[in-house]
Amino acid sequence: MKYRLVIFDFDGTLADTVPWMLGVADEIADRHHFPRLTEADLEALRGPQGASIPRLLKIPRWKLLLIARDGRRMMAAKLDEIRLFPGSEDLLRQLSAGGTRIAIVSSNSESNIRQILGEELSSLVEHYECGASFFGKSRKLRRVIKKCGLPAEAILSVGDEMRDLTATLDVGLPFGAVSWGLCHAHALETAGATVVFESLAQIGDLVLSAPASVSH
Repeated sequence: MKYRLVIFDFDGTLADTVPWMLGVADEIADRHHFPRLTEADLEALRGPQGASIPRLLKIPRWKLLLIARDGRRMMAAKLDEIRLFPGSEDLLRQLSAGGTRIAIVSSNSESNIRQILGEELSSLVEHYECGASFFGKSRKLRRVIKKCGLPAEAILSVGDEMRDLTATLDVGLPFGAVSWGLCHAHALETAGATVVFESLAQIGDLVLSAPASVSH
């Protein structure tokens, strides 16, 4: 059985937002009174401890909601600085033309994502589950699974962070790790990623030509 639905994370997966996010990290830290990220923290974000950073920095869950909301607002004011990764547009068009359904599950807002994608690409996405909290992606993924009516083996979740992987495994889906986002690809692979993608084109190659049981 081929993958019939691909659920994409957005930031760091389809859109090159990680440099922008890191660029405003100090401002957000100062505004919300938590420690600025050190080089060691940034390296931890990219590794196996990536999903544990809020706990390590002792940021309470209620504050994470405010931080995420503030980050989305700040990005909304700077959308002209955000670009899709080269190849994202071609991939979305290729998947859609090949009959593969597309969803996006993201901590970013649907409004931000739609504006970055543009009208044409936005229309190719069947389901948006956005505004996920730091630990809330599992719930968003379950909503997409319920809406699409497909078996787990026919759905591929693609992302760049340890929390993307953790949420995906939590709901029982295969996970495709991208090598160009926030987290080190080898860390995601070691933690249980089904496949590691070195390019966006590889996603299209796998989804449109290989059975869902393929594991690299």
